[in-house]
Amino acid sequence: MDIRIISYAGLLLLITNPALSTDIQRWVDKDGQINFGDIAPQGTDSIPVKPEIITTAPSSNDSLKEILRPGERRMLKSYEKRGKRLIKAKRNSQKKAKRNRKQIANAKKKCSYHRRKKNRLKRRLREGYKSSEKRLIEDKIAKHELKVDEYCN
Repeated sequence: MDIRIISYAGLLLLITNPALSTDIQRWVDKDGQINFGDIAPQGTDSIPVKPEIITTAPSSNDSLKEILRPGERRMLKSYEKRGKRLIKAKRNSQKKAKRNRKQIANAKKKCSYHRRKKNRLKRRLREGYKSSEKRLIEDKIAKHELKVDEYCN
């Protein structure tokens, strides 16, 4: 095995475990190789090194998918689909609620309109009319009473 691989593996092990990486020394051996360790060999100039731990998150969902195993990818896709379905369902329920509010407001307007019309016609009926006109007004009152029952209840 190459000594560089072993030294980098050791360095990686020390960096990932902060309890072990209290004092890391860097030195150059006789062959010109750079080495890292707890204790430098006698007769070498060593420099204390403080490791920087850098963690990076995947930049996007696509790079995350590359890291995952096939089973995990399927699970991630199912979560994405579920999330999209929930968002769509929420939007649909909001649209439905808005539609219902409009329908209720419209029904209230129609209710008050037909009540006013019915009451006006009843006042006209009390004033006294011929029997033919009286029958027409009573028919209109009955029509508006049906509309009041439809929109107000």
